[in-house]
Amino acid sequence: MTSETEPVLPLQGFTVGVTAHRRRDELTLMLERRGARVIQASTMQLEPLVGDEALRQETINCLSAPIDIMVATTGIGFRGWLEAADGWGLGEELRQSLQHAELVSRGPKARGAIRTAGFVEAWSPRSESVGEVIESLLTRDLVGRRIVLQLHGEPLPEVVAALSRAGADVITVGV
Repeated sequence: MTSETEPVLPLQGFTVGVTAHRRRDELTLMLERRGARVIQASTMQLEPLVGDEALRQETINCLSAPIDIMVATTGIGFRGWLEAADGWGLGEELRQSLQHAELVSRGPKARGAIRTAGFVEAWSPRSESVGEVIESLLTRDLVGRRIVLQLHGEPLPEVVAALSRAGADVITVGV
């Protein structure tokens, strides 16, 4: 103890680098409350999606006919897509379309984003694997089914090809 009334904080004397952009202020405050000296140095930064014309066109394509199954691969991607749709004036229409779709989440973050948006997911794999999601979908009759695959980061051409071979109409939404 430094004095009779001031306890030593668990991170006192430590310097911690926060490299996250998202929630950096929350993390910084939490660490500082525990005594750490914090240096913020974001390694990546999220950009608003409203100016993403390709995403806007993909969203319009999704809205051109009913969606049977929507696969959310990431929570931040799903939330970002809804926020961008709101910015284009398409948010309510997208939500209505998703309300009638079977929503599948790849993992807990996607599941949380789906629930935060007011939906309930139909299924989520234990492994948090896109592979397990696709394996599950391929056990069903997908002929003529319209599947929206929300991507975040890299394209998944092998997944799209597998679902297409099974007869699904696959729409990718690259967030």
